[in-house]
Amino acid sequence: MKQRTIRDFRSALARTGIAQREFAALIQTDYSAVNRWALAKVGAQGAAWALLDLFEARPELVQVMRDLRGLRPKVGRKRIKSPSQ
Repeated sequence: MKQRTIRDFRSALARTGIAQREFAALIQTDYSAVNRWALAKVGAQGAAWALLDLFEARPELVQVMRDLRGLRPKVGRKRIKSPSQ
């Protein structure tokens, strides 16, 4: 398997239409962790890559995860909020 780069991570997020903050909410991790991955301060872990691979292969799974997490889809640059916020 080829070594993945920061450009690969950013491109995968862009192709799936998921912002860093939303990806953090979808995988239930801190936004700062996802931001560090995007800035290449630390590499994304295997589970994060596995989910991005799934989201690229099956884009409908993004909405499934949003529904499971109670998130509304991103509209423009508005922040993703859970129903309790």
